[in-house]
Formats: sequence, structure tokens, C-alpha cells
Amino acid sequence: MRATRAILQKLLETATGVDVEMHGSGVALIPRRRRKGAWFSLRAQLRSLLQDLKIDAVLDVGANEGQFAQRLRRGGFRGDLHSFEPVRSVYERLRSTAQGDRAWHVHNMALGRQRGEQHIFVAANPVFSSLLPTTAYASEHFGSESVGSATEIVRVECLEAFLDERAEAFRDRRLLLKMDTQGFDQEVFAGAGEWLRNVDLLLSEIPLLHLYEGVPHCTECVAEFERAGFAVSGLFPVNRDHGAVVEFDCLMVRRPRG
Repeated sequence: MRATRAILQKLLETATGVDVEMHGSGVALIPRRRRKGAWFSLRAQLRSLLQDLKIDAVLDVGANEGQFAQRLRRGGFRGDLHSFEPVRSVYERLRSTAQGDRAWHVHNMALGRQRGEQHIFVAANPVFSSLLPTTAYASEHFGSESVGSATEIVRVECLEAFLDERAEAFRDRRLLLKMDTQGFDQEVFAGAGEWLRNVDLLLSEIPLLHLYEGVPHCTECVAEFERAGFAVSGLFPVNRDHGAVVEFDCLMVRRPRG
């Protein structure tokens, strides 16, 4: 079923020349054109910035089954992809999806502030699996499928150590760091160390209403990214609760080095 939806989405995008977002049984068509410096969708803005900034490698942290990487490929990105997914069963599906794409590398690990092992809370709906426990609000808003019903011990690596071990391959790359780790983005960011200098484009899911315990408010997240030299390029609602935004996808660009 998932493969059929992906094929249908690609056919619609090719035929219509617009971005296609599929939600349940519904389909939304989003124009790709740009008007007075603004973009209509996250996907359109990403596509433009990947080209403008000459991004040639993507760190896809919190890859799940590879949905984000597949969208990049459909949008024309042909550079290296490194996707990180800690939950073993989900990783196996990710690995299957990436087969045949020699520039798409998958890693069965989480990223965080420091190396080690940690329990991850595995939810019935794997997109909610997190290294952090869910809040009462999460179960009220998304139901029991959002709550970690099992735990699994996973390997946690810090991004700086991961890239240090592959320094020759990454030293001159222009990177997109995408983080969608269900509340753990700030820990991933903190573990990047000096390699943040190679990151020219940043995408993070930041909360206004908290689904996971101990996660800073979106304003604190943005302030930390800004202190590291990034500026907001766009904020895109991920989900809502009675009209109120729960989480944003926050897209940021590195400010010119002066």
C-alpha cells in the first residue's frame, strides 16, 4: 500500500508540476512557484535552498522508514544521504527502501550529546518512538498509539564522533542537517561539535505544545540555533490541535560568515 501511494504521488507530481501532499484519503496540491521571495511549501523551499546553497550531503537524523530521503530524491537531489534510525524493526524497513541507491547510506543508531546506549520508548505508531517519555498531552491528542508500549536498548552516537571517523569524506561537504527525533533534536545538535561549521542548512521539528517530557519550548530551540549562527528561513506547521499549532518544522540557513 505504501509503495502504491508513493508511485501515485510521483505520477501526480510529474503530471501536474506541483508538490503533492497525501494525508489519509485526501490529496493536497501545493504550487512550486515562488512569489516575492516566499515559498508555498516546505518542500518547495527546501528544493530551492538545496540548489542555491549547493548542498551535496544530507544528514537525515530520525529517518523512520526513509520518507524524508525519498521526498528529496523525488525533488531531484542526487547527493549523498546518510539516514539514522535507531529502532531495529523500522531500520530494517529503511534499509530495504534504500536498497539500490548507492548514494543512500543507512545507520542503525540514534544521535545525541554523547556516545553510549539508551532505552528508547517504542510506540505502536513508530513515528512517535522516542528516547524521551511522552507527556499526558500526547496520549490525549494522538491516542494510545503515540505512547511507548515497549522499550529497546539502542546505540547512541554523537554526530561529531561519527563525522570525525569519516572526516575525509565530509570535510569539504556542504551539509543539510535534518532532525526529526521526537523531542531529542537539541541533544543531536549539541553533539555536532565543530562540524556545525559545515552545516549550511538546518531543519528541526520544534514544539509549541509538548508531546515529550523535558523538551525546551520552540523559542528556546530557535535561540540555541541562532547562537550557533543560523537564521530562520521558514516555519511550517506539522500538526494542530483545535487550530493551535502543536509543532513546527523550522528551516534555518547559516548566516553569512563575516
